[in-house]
This record gives sequence, C-alpha cells and structure tokens, in this order.
Amino acid sequence: MVTQIHGLQEIAFNPLAKSGDLDFGILYIGVGDGGSGLAGYSYLCDNPNFIWGSVLRINPEKGNSKNGQYSIPKDNPFIMKKEGLSEVWLRGFRNPQRFSWDQNGSNKMFITNIGEHSIEEVNLAQKGGHYGWPHREGNFLFDTNANTELVYPIDTDKLEFIPPVLQYDHDEGNAVSGGYVYASDLIPDLNGKYIFGDIPRGSLFFANVDEIEQGKQTTIHGLGLKFKGEEISLKEMNHDLRVDLRFGTNHDGEVFLFTKSNGIIYRIVGFEKNSFSK
Repeated sequence: MVTQIHGLQEIAFNPLAKSGDLDFGILYIGVGDGGSGLAGYSYLCDNPNFIWGSVLRINPEKGNSKNGQYSIPKDNPFIMKKEGLSEVWLRGFRNPQRFSWDQNGSNKMFITNIGEHSIEEVNLAQKGGHYGWPHREGNFLFDTNANTELVYPIDTDKLEFIPPVLQYDHDEGNAVSGGYVYASDLIPDLNGKYIFGDIPRGSLFFANVDEIEQGKQTTIHGLGLKFKGEEISLKEMNHDLRVDLRFGTNHDGEVFLFTKSNGIIYRIVGFEKNSFSK
C-alpha cells in the first residue's frame, strides 16, 4: 500500500449461495486504494491490472492462481482476458468499507464506499463494473489535479462509470458505515429496508430495497433512536465523542449496532413508522 490508509476491508462469503451455485464457496475481498488516489499514484486505482480500489472474488481452495494457493472462479469478468487481473470482480472504489447481500429475495449486493471530502455512497454491485474513483466521488466529477476538497458537476456522462444508488454529502455525515437489509420476522415493519449509517457521527439511515435500481438515485430516510424509552442520538450516548459506528447481523437476520468508541453492542428491538424523515 502507498500509505497506511484504505487497505484490506471486508471479506465475506455470499450467504445466499447454495451447493452447486457459481457463488458457493467463493470469497469476496474489498481492497481500498491505499491512499494512492491522492498520493500521486492515481493510476494504481484506475487500472484493472492492479488490485487497488476493487472487490476481488476468489475460491480460497488451492488451484489455478499464479501461486497455486487459491482458484480463480471461471465466471470472473477478467479471466482469460489480456487486460485485467483475473481476481477482480468490480472496481473503481476509494474505500469499499463493507458489503452485504439482501436475504429477502432480491439478492442485491450493496457496497459502501467512503468518500474523500464531499460525498458518501452506497453502490449496487454489477459484475465487471467501474464505479469511478478517482474520477468520480458520488455522482460528481472528482479531479485529483484540482482542489480535492471540492467536487464538480458532470456536464456529459456517457455512463462510463456506474453511479451510486444512495449518496449523502458531508452535511449529514463524514464516512459511511455499511449495513444490512433487515431479514428477520421479529420487526415486520423493517423488512425490505437497507439499514446503514455514518461512522463518526453515528447517524442512522435506511432505504427501501424495492426502490433501489441501478442508475437511479434512491431516497434516503433518517432514523431516530430511542434508548430506554428516551429519544437520543448515538453521539449523545457517547458524550458527543466520535461514535465509530458499525453494523452486524446474526443468523436470524436481526441487526445490531456496534459503537467502537465505548465498546457497546446494541440490538434493534422495534421500529416506529412515524419516527423517520427524509
């Protein structure tokens, strides 16, 4: 890695894959740009011949890799092609922090990407797709040779890059924390909702999965929080310090909140429909 930031991120197996499926036993690996985008090495994260800024897809069993320690799935997009590493599934991320699959039937794979200075985003996975970094931040133009604290409108975009399906700017947060689609029966009103948030501020959001489509900006709803019957924010619960929010789920599809700053795990136990706002 060029710097100490944005290294290896999420590793996960597709929980929906069954024996005989092409995805069964296949490991997905998120790799950040290592800081290369703004350290004078932007070509490292804009080239399918390098792993930076991509999600890799491998079979961890020994096989046809160069070192023989793992295998390349036969349906990977760059396998047997002159350009591109065979391990790359999709690319164009600054920091693919988390990814997860909707277990309610849509099978959509969501990938969160932490922005540089302006935009936080959630992306819908598409095999072989390029999501824009370091030329895009969210649905905006990003220029590594200009003021990197700014993004610019896109005059004409010939769909060279895949835009995010969810995005918010730094008025609402600073670093997106990837979550999960609620998939349990205990809180029926949460079913079909992708729950995510913001790492430092601890803000909570959701989006309706059935509204999420590739190439379309979907409405993000804010979630309020009640703890012991009182309305409160995670930031207030952490004495206004950095929250360091993360999400988890169990085998029943229940969603948990992790606040790294105080080492506490919370379980979501209810949902009031009138408690959210756009």
